[in-house]
Amino acid sequence: MLKYERDRVQNYLDIAGTIIIAIDTEQKVALIIKKSSELLGYHQKDILGKNWFDTFIPEKCRQETKEVYLQLISGNLGSFEHFENPVLTRNGEERIIRWYNSILKDKKGRIIGTLSSGEDITERKKVEEEMKVRSVAMDSSLTAIAIANPEGYITYVNSAFVKLWDFFNEEEVLGKSVRDLGTSGKTITLVINELFSRGSWAGELSCRRKDRTEFHVHLSASLVMDETGKTICIMGSFRIYQGIKKQNR
Repeated sequence: MLKYERDRVQNYLDIAGTIIIAIDTEQKVALIIKKSSELLGYHQKDILGKNWFDTFIPEKCRQETKEVYLQLISGNLGSFEHFENPVLTRNGEERIIRWYNSILKDKKGRIIGTLSSGEDITERKKVEEEMKVRSVAMDSSLTAIAIANPEGYITYVNSAFVKLWDFFNEEEVLGKSVRDLGTSGKTITLVINELFSRGSWAGELSCRRKDRTEFHVHLSASLVMDETGKTICIMGSFRIYQGIKKQNR
């Protein structure tokens, strides 16, 4: 009966759409569900009984991960209830897992291991890193860049933009309407209308700095859309225009 109940619980866990693993006090895998073994590239039987840290954790972070585990089995759950670390698959690939940890106890209240459910966040981390790189690139660009929401209110400007418009910092411009940047709100409204009609716009604009002085810029603007084709923001880059003012597309 005990084996039947254990197998039934294992079947329920195998249906779960998450990563679940139990590690005993000897650091060996006591339970692992099908999704977890598939992620690692092994059969479940080839993982059970193996030292989790020596076998499935990259050497570069093995000691740190072991120390977290030792804290957990000593009863210190609070600081390590959530933890992220890479795991090593059979083909040598590293996948980043965000773990949600709990402590396993026997009937006498003694700690006998840990039970962890995990989420593979590898792709999310890659996207976050790419976004971070893009953000740094935009921030350091010598070209003035601004982003506005679809309603035309500014949500981001880089340092070059702040300098070009002679603002003290980005807080002075965030939340303002893009119509406040030019000498003619009507002209910018026409630009926005054409932008939403065509998806992009390029040309020269007359703008006004914080001290009310006028200057001309060449603006290249485009709509940024999500995978469904919905506009999520407007992005524009600005360069001081030295030639004769004219409108282009």
